[in-house]
Amino acid sequence: AQRLWYPYLIYLQANKFSYAEAMFNKIESYGIEPDTISYNIMMGGYLAAEDWGALLKLMNNLQKEGLDPDSVTIGLVIKACELGGKWEYANRLLRNVQTRQLLGPEEISEWRIRIAMASPAGYDPFL
Repeated sequence: AQRLWYPYLIYLQANKFSYAEAMFNKIESYGIEPDTISYNIMMGGYLAAEDWGALLKLMNNLQKEGLDPDSVTIGLVIKACELGGKWEYANRLLRNVQTRQLLGPEEISEWRIRIAMASPAGYDPFL
């Protein structure tokens, strides 16, 4: 995989989020396909900016591009869901990940427990 995601990280660390976002959006025009790491870095930026909607939209784009989320992706999305109160989205993500066997059963259980602990009373992520 090409490691052209380093500039995203530099821009994000320098609080130049708009530059990182513009670069990410233009990279395909140069014939370079973003990889899961590129998506993770941008999602991390959205998480830091507390832009849950943009983070979840980027997650949907990752899946539309045929890329699989890794454990970092899943952690970022679940944290955004936790902070944004998107419990059902997090639960659907875990069901999808479990069905596709992208994470092991122990990791899935750990994420479900985390959701259960952070969610409002009465929400059952095990359904």
